[in-house]
Amino acid sequence: MTYLVTALVVVAALCLFNLLLSFGMIRRLRQHTELLNRPLHEPAERDLVRPVGSTVGEFATTTVDGEPVSRDSVGAAALIGFFSVTCPACRERKPDFLAGAPRYAAAGWTVLAVVVGDPATSAELVSELRPAGTVLAEDVGGPVGEAFTLTGYPAFVLVRDNQIVASSFDFHQLPPADAPVASATGLAS
Repeated sequence: MTYLVTALVVVAALCLFNLLLSFGMIRRLRQHTELLNRPLHEPAERDLVRPVGSTVGEFATTTVDGEPVSRDSVGAAALIGFFSVTCPACRERKPDFLAGAPRYAAAGWTVLAVVVGDPATSAELVSELRPAGTVLAEDVGGPVGEAFTLTGYPAFVLVRDNQIVASSFDFHQLPPADAPVASATGLAS
């Protein structure tokens, strides 16, 4: 009889242990499911460029076609997309930029695509971005990236009168091209 009681206690203990392990595994699977359901590349909590309302730093460089470009030459309103040749998220977001850039250009915005990386490996990305607008290529820490205090990719920025009025990791988070955006003077235009 003591063997029977001992066996029942051992079986009960094993069942309880198994139940605790099952609950732990279920909780862990839920955590993994949440991680897998997140977008592949979530934006960082920090800004990828200077904060909205900041003035863009001075820069002067040339386009891939050899044309000079500077902070003041981009005009009163500009859409700037920053892409890196080594960034998987840039490849994911590039079609959104290519599809949306013509709407900004039609509304009078200057469109710049800045490709950051080794010039030898950036030629393909440069040619893919040409239909969007003016393309610049620079190394990490280049003049345009420094002027915006660029910290990650991709970054999409709207500039009006040398002031950042919107920025996002996701192109679709930018205001539409025809939406009024506050200028440096605080007046909507």
